Amino acid sequence: MGCAQSEIAPQNETPRKGCTDVLWLVIYILFWILMIIVAAISFVYGNPQRLINGYDSFGNTCGVKNNKKFINFPLAGISTEDKSYLFFMDVNNLRQSLKICVKQCPNKKLDSFTEIQKFYRDTGSSLCSYEIHLNNVTRNEKLHNYYGPCPTLPVPDTFPLLNRCFPKSAKDLAEKVFTDFYDLLNSWDTIEQMLSDLYSSWKEMIICVIIAFICSLIMVSILHLLASLVSWIFMILVSIASIVGTALLWYTYHELRTGKKDFAGTAFLAESFKNQQAFLWYSIIATIITVILLLLVFVMRSRVSFLAELFRETA
Repeated sequence: MGCAQSEIAPQNETPRKGCTDVLWLVIYILFWILMIIVAAISFVYGNPQRLINGYDSFGNTCGVKNNKKFINFPLAGISTEDKSYLFFMDVNNLRQSLKICVKQCPNKKLDSFTEIQKFYRDTGSSLCSYEIHLNNVTRNEKLHNYYGPCPTLPVPDTFPLLNRCFPKSAKDLAEKVFTDFYDLLNSWDTIEQMLSDLYSSWKEMIICVIIAFICSLIMVSILHLLASLVSWIFMILVSIASIVGTALLWYTYHELRTGKKDFAGTAFLAESFKNQQAFLWYSIIATIITVILLLLVFVMRSRVSFLAELFRETA
């Protein structure tokens, strides 16, 4: 026996099996223990309703009848059963703004203290701090501040979202972003053609997906039974299909560029046939994929047994 050799175990000897990554198993178990501890602490001491409903600057959860008094303050621990929405005194300074629970979010822009009082009389929703009685307060510029007791002017038009009063300007901004993104896509001819293809051929794509699913089930069964033969067939078919598909794409692009082929009467993917630039991109992408597949087939041709065993394992 040489110094670089090892003793060959008998063929009928059963290989010993055991845990190989003990350290990572211990780390995994500790991770789960820590997760259970965190979940238990959150369940016992947490209050998901504060996250869902929101809470004001005094620790009161909005829309709750009995609030715990977290701080020694007169406005802490009061009932907010009829005040389900969280309102910020200054939407431009959210980090320092006073937060209160209100009955209704302001559904229009309020430019003055008089309009705030009118909104209160019409809806019963006070936008000032809980200790302020709007019917008994006269107009005062010192009332309007980010720390209260009344909101800064003008009060923006808002809408309720996740029990919070969000300014509609944020909604308009989001809509503008989506609109601009859609316009950007429309400005790109190739992407526009691709999206048009998807829209005009979604039925055919669903049918192809169903057929592909059925074929995949049949293929898996064949792979398990005829792995070696299927390996050669698979590599040959992939090579032929890739080359033929790429060649057809380049041929179609050439026909479109030289004006020798007319697809005006074709219903399937008619939009893409009108744009030779789209077919140029299709051809380039297909060429890159074909080159990669051919390189893989060239490497795997000398390892058919390995590929066959791989097919057996996956099947």
